[in-house]
Amino acid sequence: MTFRTTLITTLLLALLATILAACGGAATPAAPAEPAAPTATPDPLAGWVAFTAPDGSFSVRLPQAPETITQTVTTEAGDIAVAMYVTEDADGAMIVSHNGFPPAVVEVIASGDEATIQSILDGGRDGAVANVNGVLQDEKQITVSGLPGREFSFTIDASASPSGSAITGIARVILGPDRLYQMISLGTAEKMDLALVQAFFDSFQLAAGQ
Repeated sequence: MTFRTTLITTLLLALLATILAACGGAATPAAPAEPAAPTATPDPLAGWVAFTAPDGSFSVRLPQAPETITQTVTTEAGDIAVAMYVTEDADGAMIVSHNGFPPAVVEVIASGDEATIQSILDGGRDGAVANVNGVLQDEKQITVSGLPGREFSFTIDASASPSGSAITGIARVILGPDRLYQMISLGTAEKMDLALVQAFFDSFQLAAGQ
């Protein structure tokens, strides 16, 4: 029973006792009703599968077991291995990816150089948007498990969309000590469920030490 409910019940019983006393009768307060059992919160991701990255670095819930795509990107600082885990259906797609960094970049991240950290997050954002020929709409800085990140949305024009329909994307990039994580949800604007996307983001869990 909440404080508010208890207060109302007490006032009603006091009023009843006053009325009965005025009529010459003795008040026999009824036992307060038992509090209602708490209602379980529905799981917005009911039916989704729990997926753990092969290297154990993170877990996340996805609509189904994902397809794994790996590739190596050559940069001036060294080769970067990228792993992407993709699920898609007729309404859209959800993607989780991560990539490591060459030792030189890891050292700079460890130094806490803020300019470099923001530059890496900028690159993750810009790369995610550019890879799908999107246009950035808005963004905000976030923190996930103590790690810096960005959350942003973008649009893909129908002319650049593989489905022929305009697409909305919502994404997160999170910077760990030695890698970058990305989460992307793609779908048509009218079918984009923001609460579901948020639950998808919230299901992301880093392993200890990441």
